[in-house]
Amino acid sequence: MLLADVREDALRRIIVLTDGHANAGITTPDELLALVGGGRAREVSTSCIGFGDGYDERLLAGLADAGHGNDYWCAGPDQTAAVFADEFAGLASVVAQNVSVEIKPSAAVAVAKVLNEFPITDLASGGIQVALGDAYGGETRKVVARFHLRPVAADGAFDVATLTFRWASTVGEVSLHTVTVPVRVTVGDEGAQDPDADPRVHEEVLVLEVARTRREARDAAEIGDYQTASALLRETATTLASMVAPPQGDIEDLRLDVERLESGHWDAASSKKQFSRSRSSSRGRKTNYEDTPENPL
Repeated sequence: MLLADVREDALRRIIVLTDGHANAGITTPDELLALVGGGRAREVSTSCIGFGDGYDERLLAGLADAGHGNDYWCAGPDQTAAVFADEFAGLASVVAQNVSVEIKPSAAVAVAKVLNEFPITDLASGGIQVALGDAYGGETRKVVARFHLRPVAADGAFDVATLTFRWASTVGEVSLHTVTVPVRVTVGDEGAQDPDADPRVHEEVLVLEVARTRREARDAAEIGDYQTASALLRETATTLASMVAPPQGDIEDLRLDVERLESGHWDAASSKKQFSRSRSSSRGRKTNYEDTPENPL
């Protein structure tokens, strides 16, 4: 049905809603991922909404990544309207599709790593491609990469990497765009303060470190290692407290999670929350709808 719409500017998206696991028809994750990926190859994207605490959040996240869509956790019926409103508002404001960033490190780079949780493909050229999916009007998408540089023999400017941005515009005439941007740094006195250091980048790195630690804590709790999980969540709270404008609500929420772990009251909903918040921070979009509209975080 979606493929029958031959308009060039048509946005084709499937929204999967589930409160459980795949237990009928195609059920294996690999087959489901291949099915969604095949749809994406035909310009059909997929978003996934998990309800309650009985669904497989890892599978839904994987399907959303394969389908270049979004994944959400909807904790209860009170949040249903907000989830759909945000998903459809996003569809109505899409300004670019298939947005990607290719990162090709120079010979000066020993290791390059993307800190966000986006789908990443290793390229034969030695670079990596980061798939960002669709871009909505008014939003800012952020990709943070860390480069470990080899020792250099002399001071001065040198190339670190080449970034190639690609996207298909959906405003006006549909067309493909490619923009290439070089990344350069200047090596100078090791003890001197870097005048070009951007505090916003440091803050974004902290946000992504928090997301990673949340995910590790959730994984530890899943196997019953509550001691490690609580230590990781304490670390997360400490990282948040070091920010220029500490999010006090999130910090207090983490402390409550630590108390829940230490008292043995960790449940499936707690696990869903940590997973969803980690995804939300890493991807820069709201994915968790566990709070009532009257008491948002």
